[in-house]
Amino acid sequence: MYPARMPSIPTVLLTALALLQGPAAQDLSGIDLSGAWKLKAKVTFDPNEFGLKGAKLVMPLHLVQLAGVLTGSAVDQVKTCGAFLAPVDGSAADGAFTLHVLAPGHDPKTCEELGTFELTASGVAQDNVFAHVSGTGAVELLGFVFPFTLDGAARRLSGMQTPDDPDGPGPAVPLDQMGSGEPGTEGAHDLAVTRLRAPKSVKTKGAPSTGAGVFKVQVQNRGQHAETIDDAALLAQLVTLELLPGPTGGFGWKATLHPPAPGKFPLVLQPRAKLTVTFDVTFAEAGPSPQDEPCLLQDFEVTAQVHHDALAGGQPDDHPEDDVAPRGVLAPYAFDTYPDGRLRDRGVGGKQPDGTLGAPVMVQVGYCVGGL
Repeated sequence: MYPARMPSIPTVLLTALALLQGPAAQDLSGIDLSGAWKLKAKVTFDPNEFGLKGAKLVMPLHLVQLAGVLTGSAVDQVKTCGAFLAPVDGSAADGAFTLHVLAPGHDPKTCEELGTFELTASGVAQDNVFAHVSGTGAVELLGFVFPFTLDGAARRLSGMQTPDDPDGPGPAVPLDQMGSGEPGTEGAHDLAVTRLRAPKSVKTKGAPSTGAGVFKVQVQNRGQHAETIDDAALLAQLVTLELLPGPTGGFGWKATLHPPAPGKFPLVLQPRAKLTVTFDVTFAEAGPSPQDEPCLLQDFEVTAQVHHDALAGGQPDDHPEDDVAPRGVLAPYAFDTYPDGRLRDRGVGGKQPDGTLGAPVMVQVGYCVGGL
């Protein structure tokens, strides 16, 4: 027979376990487990006289990591009774963690507190988003104790450290509020350069020799609200392109924004949305070359930057590290804090030996008799 009433299993336990585990390719030294997690797990009860079977559980957990101490709360969502918070404590270092939860269970019909639920879990983070969780515990109910094992998978949902206070490392608003509110006001401010494209060479001709090429910069809104670009003048301030000339050669350059059609403005970038900005770059020789000059070549290194403070309100970027290109990351990728802690960043620029991006972007300008 089954006991008359079984308590719901507090989110506490399950989510607590949700800390992290996944592919071990990431460097997890110094990883911060703070944030909101969602755990989907299976609870298996040990053989018992009541014939209790396994159960599938989905629970949210909010964690705060300070140095090696892990605290927080698990949210036990008990049907129509609402949500109950239970404390979580443990330790964490470089992705390895232990968790302990002791929480009351609630009758889903009467909402009365009934019995207790205790869990001890340990694990090792795989990366910044995914985790495999395992642990043991017991449900105490009406004088009976039901031991269980738990196994499941969890993933980070955002940087929220408490259900109602989203401040702290990571995203500043819950996922269901991303993009809400007035443009440019809600949550984190973060624009990023995500791609930089340039021709490998630009041929020039004439005397003085001139040429032109098309360069493209892709930017992404990694903030938590929509960003509005009113016109081409603002776009030109928002995204800039620079070419750094090498020591030899005699070419000057000028970049001109090739804006979208006037009818496309205002441009509204929602969270995660991307925009490709095109530049027409012209090159001109400083003076005519001698007629017997067989070649005149110059290398340029191409860089780009996005300027969040050019937008209305002049707000600085909360994550300036991804405002520039080229830029590299630790292989195989990094996780951007915004907009929700799950976006993988593989760098921007030329390809590196380890497969990431971030090498210099070069363009050779000039001419040679017989071709470049």
